Amino acid sequence: MIVESDHKYFQFDEITGDQGVNQVIMTFSKPAVAQSAKLLLNVKNSIFGDYVYGEFTKYFGNYYSDWIEEQGDLPPDDHIQWQKDQKVMLEVQMQTDKGWETMDYLYVVGPFGAKDLVLPLDLSRHKGDELNIRLTSGFMFWEVDQAAIDFSNNEPMVVKKLTPLKVRSNKSVNQLSLVLEDDQKYLHQFEIGDLTSMEFSASPLNSDSQRSLFLHSKGYYEHQRDYTNYPNILALYSFKEPGKLSSFSVEKYNELLLLADIGIINVRNTVDEDGEQ
Repeated sequence: MIVESDHKYFQFDEITGDQGVNQVIMTFSKPAVAQSAKLLLNVKNSIFGDYVYGEFTKYFGNYYSDWIEEQGDLPPDDHIQWQKDQKVMLEVQMQTDKGWETMDYLYVVGPFGAKDLVLPLDLSRHKGDELNIRLTSGFMFWEVDQAAIDFSNNEPMVVKKLTPLKVRSNKSVNQLSLVLEDDQKYLHQFEIGDLTSMEFSASPLNSDSQRSLFLHSKGYYEHQRDYTNYPNILALYSFKEPGKLSSFSVEKYNELLLLADIGIINVRNTVDEDGEQ
């Protein structure tokens, strides 16, 4: 299923225990001399996970906008820790002589297109000719299309950071000054269909070299939700418990299956491309 990039995803969708946390263990043959490796993953978040998060935010009701503002004032580490506790981030572990060790966590990448991610691995604490890697996710939060290991040595490379020459919106507005520095001056795209074009000047490429381009950017977006109900304080407090969002995902999945069984809904049509009902 995850040997090739064929859009046949491992979906972390087994209902295991109360929280529904899922894992997949992958075994790779390892060269005896290898001291490092690169884990290659083609992954995305699920539409269903986006739907579940939307159901969670409904508990905030008409307090939702205030909550969003409060979240903006919290330290980033608080947000990251909550995502780890709720199994929103994909945990990558490696089996060593001391047991399973966490190598890193992968941030949410969104549900609308799979991303190719590369995670360096230090094999100095690993013994044997087989390498075991374990991925852990909350219930149906992630989808894995392909996984592979690269044991080759890193090739020398030259990194050049290029600043844009021109930045213009689809309304021909000059936006260059907004993206030149990390200065809290943001380029805004408030309307559907807003586009920004950027032009760079690149140096000539040697005939024996290859070029890869990466967009290095910083920004954020906010979900637009208009709830009129009162906040459900008791329900919200329950999400302070580690793993609660994953178990909530199982609950929502079972609710949809029940409604489908009695003919009220079609599960495939219930969760649309925006993750909303």
